[in-house]
Amino acid sequence: MKLKIFSFQQINWSDKEFLSACIIALSIMASLAVGLMILQLPLRNSLLIVMGICGCIIIFIKPVSGLLIGILFYYFFGSGIQYVTGTWNLRIIFWITLATGISWLLYMMVQKRYRFVKCPQNFALLGLLISMYYSTFYAGDTVACLEFCHGIGKMLIFYLLLINLIESFRFFNLTYWAIGLGGGGLSLLGIKYSIGTGMSRVELGGGTQLGGSNELAGMLIMILPFFFYKIFSHKILEKSMALSFFFSTLFCIILTGSRGGTLGLLVVLILFCIRTQQRLKSLTILGIIVILCIIFTPATYWERMSTINEYQADGSAMSRIELWKFALNIWKSHPFEGIGQENFRLISPGRLVVHNTYLTLLVEGGLQALFFYLLAIFLSFRDIRFIIRHSPQEFEGLHIHNLASSLGIGLSGFLVSALFGSKVALEPLYWFLGLIVALKQIVKTNKNLIKSGTSALI
Repeated sequence: MKLKIFSFQQINWSDKEFLSACIIALSIMASLAVGLMILQLPLRNSLLIVMGICGCIIIFIKPVSGLLIGILFYYFFGSGIQYVTGTWNLRIIFWITLATGISWLLYMMVQKRYRFVKCPQNFALLGLLISMYYSTFYAGDTVACLEFCHGIGKMLIFYLLLINLIESFRFFNLTYWAIGLGGGGLSLLGIKYSIGTGMSRVELGGGTQLGGSNELAGMLIMILPFFFYKIFSHKILEKSMALSFFFSTLFCIILTGSRGGTLGLLVVLILFCIRTQQRLKSLTILGIIVILCIIFTPATYWERMSTINEYQADGSAMSRIELWKFALNIWKSHPFEGIGQENFRLISPGRLVVHNTYLTLLVEGGLQALFFYLLAIFLSFRDIRFIIRHSPQEFEGLHIHNLASSLGIGLSGFLVSALFGSKVALEPLYWFLGLIVALKQIVKTNKNLIKSGTSALI
């Protein structure tokens, strides 16, 4: 039995065969996912479990495909399912992550090619996780705190798989496209929801990790730069898809009505104007799309955004300011130990969350949790600068500088939007941190690509 397992792991597929297999598998799974939406429980969940098992088989043959399958399940089935009402909640993406990790370890053992990427971000994120677990000792609700910490731990496992399994520019681009297309698909769902219900704010609700308007806006802001830079791709298919999804993503950010999302979007648009090398063409395309979005933007959006300047007259804005003041006062009493993850709502007025990622980390995890979180992000920006300085602008049809720039701009927009939402557990953030590390490692390992003296964009 072991010999058969090892023979599967030793299959040597060409890039074209692997890419074709991934496209076919993902297309079939996506088609099934759409069809299953009309089915009732438990039949729908039974088929989802079958799809998960089929995904694990593909992962076993080619471990790196687990990244694409995991991302797909996160977008559409990330909240978990119950096979029978009242039974244990099954989160398929965790089992896909586990299968990917086991397959990767087996692959290294069979090939006798052991590889584990070491980088400062690993230690920073480990410090963040330890800080969160440390706060459990001071939590009023230890169960909620531990569940949150376990969730972050699972996200970091996927992060580790990203940085170790992505070893080529080609697969980096494919993974980035999977993240982008998943988010772009959600933007189309958001626009459809707004048109169909007539609601002024997009709320996708259950069935996805990005159901809330603030979470959805934060994710879409991160992938918007990817679509923008892909508009300048040499490939017609990439160019056309990027143009379509850039418009839908931008418009869906507006439809979320998120004030933090709007500020993050402004930062992204400003960075587009500053960082782009094809300034005239970029500004022309950007201007046309923005004008179209402004024309079709509902009046309720402008009314809500006006509260940013006149926040004293808005009850929602003032309540958040009061929450921030309350959180700071609580933190002063627990500067290093924190009060435990997910425990602020137990003592806050109205049992509300902080609605600020940085204050959430500070009050629930202590000063050290915020330090490690910001350190990981700072190191990621430093890596982006390294990538742009030590790689050519293009390689094998991929514009490496644009890919790196899109990661940096998307991360910048997210950091601003995080001022108005508690997004510590937004999983795509850790994907971005992993992509940055993976891209840097690819540049470093391809010695022939290193090109000193290249001017930095970020």
